[in-house]
Amino acid sequence: MEMRMRRRGPDSHISDNESLLDMPSINDQLDRKPKMQPWLQGRLAFSKKTSRFEIPMDVRVLERMTPVEYLTRYCIISTRRLAFYRRHFNKVDKDNDLKINRKELEAGMRAVHVDSITVEQIDKTVEMLEINNEETYKFNFKIFAALCALSERLLYPQFVTEDTVHIAEHQKEKVEDADFEALDWKLDGCHVNPPVKKILYML
Repeated sequence: MEMRMRRRGPDSHISDNESLLDMPSINDQLDRKPKMQPWLQGRLAFSKKTSRFEIPMDVRVLERMTPVEYLTRYCIISTRRLAFYRRHFNKVDKDNDLKINRKELEAGMRAVHVDSITVEQIDKTVEMLEINNEETYKFNFKIFAALCALSERLLYPQFVTEDTVHIAEHQKEKVEDADFEALDWKLDGCHVNPPVKKILYML
C-alpha cells in the first residue's frame, strides 16, 4: 500500500515562542516581500519574545551612535513579526519606493497595533529617535520595523496583568536579560549618547 505523507499547513508550527538566537537582524534580507500567509491576516498578540534588544560587546560605540543606528542594528525581530510589519509597511507605501513619510508611518503603526496606540504615543516614540526635519523625513522599512518593535515593548505594560505577567511569552529572552543585567556597571565610564541611553533604560 502506498504511504502518503501529509504536508503540514503553513501555520502548523509557527509560534511566538520561536527562538530568536538564530534569527537574522532586521538588516538582513529586508527587501524581500514575503508571500501572503494566513497568519499574516490578523494582529499578533503582544509578546516580549517577538523582539530582542542587544548591548554591543564594545559599549564605547554607543558614545557616537544615534538612536536610529542603535535600533536598526541591535533590535532583533522574529521572522514572523518582521513579516507582519512588512505587510503593513507595504500597505502604506503607496508609491512602492520602499520609503514612507511621517503620515504614512503613523498609519502603518496604528494598523500594526490595531488602533491600540494613540497618536500621542506614536509621536513620543518617534521623538525618541531625534530625527531632524521629522515631517519631511523618509522612513525605510528598517526604521519602521524598529519603531514598531520599540513601541510594542513600551506599550507592553499596558496590556499585561498580574495574572499573566509570569507567562513565558511575557518574559524577555534570557539573552536580553543577560545583556541588560547590571546596565549601570556595563556603561560605567562610557559617555553614551543621551538619547540612546534613554532608550536603553526604558527597555
